[in-house]
Amino acid sequence: MRPSVLVTRRLPRDAVTLLETVADVDMHDGEFRLPPEELQARLAGKQGLLVLLDDRIDRAAIDAGGSLKVIANVAVGYDNLDVA
Repeated sequence: MRPSVLVTRRLPRDAVTLLETVADVDMHDGEFRLPPEELQARLAGKQGLLVLLDDRIDRAAIDAGGSLKVIANVAVGYDNLDVA
């Protein structure tokens, strides 16, 4: 079974194509970040989460992604992630 990954923002097509070779990709293509309720709903059953700097990933989002194995941040630092 292939892992399923949520990408919270549009990424360059080459990056998405590469990710699609190893995972099923659910990419949010809106201009603005996902509302917390939608983020939590889309995390159900996902093994990976790929976020950008202004995506706030709090405890509620992490808990909603009960199958998550990886959270990757396309940014410098990790102030937007609840690492505790």
